[in-house]
Amino acid sequence: MPLSAEKNEEDISPITFLGTYFIRDELSRSRTRKKAVFGDELWKIAGNEGNEQAADFVIKLIKTIRGYSGIFVSATQNVIDYFALRDGKFGDTLLNNSRLKLLLQMEEAEALKLQEKLGLTDEEVMQIVRSGRGQGLLCAGKNRISVEIRASQAQHALITASRSDLEKRVKTSGK
Repeated sequence: MPLSAEKNEEDISPITFLGTYFIRDELSRSRTRKKAVFGDELWKIAGNEGNEQAADFVIKLIKTIRGYSGIFVSATQNVIDYFALRDGKFGDTLLNNSRLKLLLQMEEAEALKLQEKLGLTDEEVMQIVRSGRGQGLLCAGKNRISVEIRASQAQHALITASRSDLEKRVKTSGK
């Protein structure tokens, strides 16, 4: 049976279980090989309607990745979702097992939640809220630094989701 984003909540736990064990097995092959795991859309697991068992699998995986000298990267457009399940256990685990946190522009409610969790100052919260595209705050422990990320033309072409940019690409390529 093919896997689909249309699956219901009952299917999340077994699929997450299989995925996390596959990743763990790949990580354990070598402690010296460089490796990174990217988690996207994890709010489906840890959000209001998330699955606690699947969230526990991912929490164990994050700790395992660090144990094998790997890097775990998680991205979300709404960080508050990470704190919706079981009084924020999932979000707390993500933050506590992350040496570096890159906080890009976000809504004030999200920034205030992170202020509480990361000990941000009022000025740092407002910096995050007022940041422009590609601007933000890099947190490493108690150290904070303002950053601006700029993509090269080649990088932009690879990652853009802008409809106008994609339409231009189609027009110039003739396809």
